[in-house]
Amino acid sequence: MQTKILIIDGDKDNCQKLKGFLEEKGISIDLAYNCEEAIGKIFSNKYDLIFLEIILSDGDGWTLCKKIRNVTTCPIVYMTYINEDQSILNALNSGGDDYLIKPLNLEILYAKVKAILRRMNSYVNNNENNTKLEEYNRTSGVIKLEDKIIKLTPTENKLLNFFIENPEKTLTTKEIYEHVWMNEYLEDNYSVVVAVNGLRKKIEKDYKNPQKIITIRGAGYYFNKE
Repeated sequence: MQTKILIIDGDKDNCQKLKGFLEEKGISIDLAYNCEEAIGKIFSNKYDLIFLEIILSDGDGWTLCKKIRNVTTCPIVYMTYINEDQSILNALNSGGDDYLIKPLNLEILYAKVKAILRRMNSYVNNNENNTKLEEYNRTSGVIKLEDKIIKLTPTENKLLNFFIENPEKTLTTKEIYEHVWMNEYLEDNYSVVVAVNGLRKKIEKDYKNPQKIITIRGAGYYFNKE
C-alpha cells in the first residue's frame, strides 16, 4: 500500500517543494496550509505520517498536535525554523515524535521518513509491542483499540511499556513501583493498584474480569500478551 503523508505548513513554496520531492519517491502527499484545513483532511483520510509547522495562520502547531492526537496515532514530525529548547520540549510533550529544523536537507528528511515508518510498523507487527492492540505508540502513549483512540497518562504509558517488556512474567509490586515511579519502594502499593486499575479500564474489554493484566495474589501482576 502506498505511503500517505500530510504536510501542514502555511509556507506554500515549502509545501510544494516537499510534495514534489516525496512524490518522486513514490509517496502520496496531501497539503494543508492552516489548522482548519488540517483537521478536515485528518478526519477524512488516514495518514502514515504528518509533518507539522508550529507557526500557522489560525493557531499554533502545539495546540493542533494535541487535537490530532485525539484522532490518530500516526507519527507527527514538527518542522520549523524555531530552534529553541522550550519549543522542542513543547513539541514533544504535545504528542510529537520528532523535531526538524528548517531549512531541511531533503535526503536526510527522506531517511527519517523511512526510519519512522519502519519503527511504527514494528509497533503493529511485533506481538510484544502490539499486545493485540491494533496500534500502540509507546512514545506518545496513544492506543488504537478496535475503533477507539485511547490516550494513556504518562504513568499508565510507562506501566504498559514495562508489562510489554516483561510478558508472561510475574512482576512484583516492588518491581513495578521502582521501575515506573523510579523511587524506593516503601511498602505502600496503593499507587501501583490505582495505576493498574486505571490502565485496565482503558485496555481491557471488561476491566473487572481482566484478561491482559492478571493479578497473582500475594505475588504481583502477570501480563498476558495473547
